[in-house]
Amino acid sequence: MAANNEKTNFKIMVIDDDDIVLFLHDLMIKESGLSSNPLSFSSGKDGIDYLKTDYRESDSYLVFLDINMPVMNGWQFLELIEELRYSLTVIIVSSSIDSADYQKAKQYSSVKEYVSKPLTIETCVRINNFYILNH
Repeated sequence: MAANNEKTNFKIMVIDDDDIVLFLHDLMIKESGLSSNPLSFSSGKDGIDYLKTDYRESDSYLVFLDINMPVMNGWQFLELIEELRYSLTVIIVSSSIDSADYQKAKQYSSVKEYVSKPLTIETCVRINNFYILNH
């Protein structure tokens, strides 16, 4: 059930400090057909380090981003990608239900959605249909 998105140079990144969440989100992304090879990072810094060496303007990036992480949190990641002018589609995946977090997320042009943890197959299929198949 591999997705066609690899043909369009779509790179899926999952950034979360919880290894169990990374495993679960990796599984949901693969099972949904969103990607057969998502990239997992345990901090925003690891995600930035990857982008600094591998970012290509010709590729498209979909990032599932946690907010509350040590080392570099999701907000710091978003600030840095704006500063570096990386063009990414970001879906915040958080357990936070704080309305201030929802409002803050809207301030970033790269953030397209804010969804509650954990990712589900249904959410991944919807995201695939909306962000990748229509890209």
